Amino acid sequence: PVAPLGQPYSLTFTASGPTAPFTFALAGGSLPSGLTLSGAGSLTGSPTAAGSYNFNVRASDSFGNTRTQSYSLTVPPNIS
Repeated sequence: PVAPLGQPYSLTFTASGPTAPFTFALAGGSLPSGLTLSGAGSLTGSPTAAGSYNFNVRASDSFGNTRTQSYSLTVPPNIS
């Protein structure tokens, strides 16, 4: 995905299975400054630094089972 520099951004991670509810957490790498990941899986905010970011998101179910997925997010620089 691409998140515009200095603009509001929102992405929701989801998981499926019979043991909901699921919680989400950053499990490695780094998010762009200005973005946060909630336990409900919402990645929101306004990125403040351009670059390419690689990170892992872990989903945990109600029994403590986990699955981790890798993601990449690009924040392109503003062109004036």
